[in-house]
Amino acid sequence: MANPFGLARFPAFIVALLGLQVALACFAVFAKEAIEVVPPLTLEGARRLSAGLLLLAFVGLTGRGWRPTRRDLADAVLPGLLGFGLGRACVMTALSMTSATNVAVIDSSAPAVALVLALLLRLERPRALAIGGSLVAFGGVLGLVLAGGGLGVPNVGDVLALGSPLAWGAIYVWMARRAPDPSTLLRRTAWFSLAGAAALAGPAVLPGPEVLGLLLDSRVVGVLVLGIGIGLFENALTFRGIAVLGAVATAELEYLVPALTAGIGLVILGTPVLPPQALAMAAVVGGLLVAGRVRHRDSVGHPLPGQPCCVT
Repeated sequence: MANPFGLARFPAFIVALLGLQVALACFAVFAKEAIEVVPPLTLEGARRLSAGLLLLAFVGLTGRGWRPTRRDLADAVLPGLLGFGLGRACVMTALSMTSATNVAVIDSSAPAVALVLALLLRLERPRALAIGGSLVAFGGVLGLVLAGGGLGVPNVGDVLALGSPLAWGAIYVWMARRAPDPSTLLRRTAWFSLAGAAALAGPAVLPGPEVLGLLLDSRVVGVLVLGIGIGLFENALTFRGIAVLGAVATAELEYLVPALTAGIGLVILGTPVLPPQALAMAAVVGGLLVAGRVRHRDSVGHPLPGQPCCVT
C-alpha cells in the first residue's frame, strides 16, 4: 500500500521520518517543565554536544574515520554553524524586540523558504497542486500559532527573526544540491551536531557556569536523555530524507511538529485543544497528504521526486 505522505518505494523510511516528528513533538511537550529550570539554549547545547560525541565515538570504533574531511566542512560543519549560530541567535535576539507570536510565525516558515529556494534554483519543480498542499499545511501551522495569541505590531525584530527560516531553508536546499556521499552520513551527522553545540556554547553558559549544574536536576535529566536519544538519529534521518525524498518534501514534515505537539499535549497533559487549533491541525495534515499524494503519483517510474522529469 502506498504511504500517504510520500513515495511507495520508501514506506519504512517515511515511517521513520514520521516517527522522528512524533519524537520531536514529545520532546517539546516534556521540555516545557525542564526549561523552567534550565535555560533552553543550555539544554539544546548539552544535548547536541552529547549526541555529537556519542556519534563520533561510534564512528571511530567502527573504523570509518572520525576526522572531518574538507568536504565535511561544507556538508556538516558550515550548516551546523549557520543553523544554530545564525538561526538561533536571530530567534533569541528577536524575542527581545518583538512578540513571541510574531517570532513563532516567522520561524515556522523554513519549509516555505526551502520551497521558494528550490523553485528559484530549479532544484525541484513540483506540480501546482503539491505547492498548494504545502501552502495549506503552512497556513495550518500559522493558524496553530495565532490561536495562542494575536500578532504584535511589526518592527525590526520581525526582520531579524527572518534569519532563522532563511538559514534552515537554505540548509535543506544546500544539502540537496551538494548530494553528499551516503557512506559519510554518520560522520557528517556527528560533526553537524558538534558544530551546533559549538555555536550554542556561548549562549548556553551566558547566564553563568553554574547553569550547567542545573542539567542534573531531576526535572531536567530525563528530558536531556530523551533529547540526546533523538539527537542520535534526527539529523541522519533528515540528511537521508533530503537525499531520497528531496529538500522540500523533507522540510515540509516540520509542519507536523506543532500539530503533533498540540495533540500530544492534549493526551499526556490534558492541555485543551480549541476548535480553531483543531481546524489548523487538520489543515496541516490535509495539506501534507495532498502534497505527498501528488509526489507519489509523479514518482512512479522516476528515480527521485520533485525533479524536472516529474513535470507535465
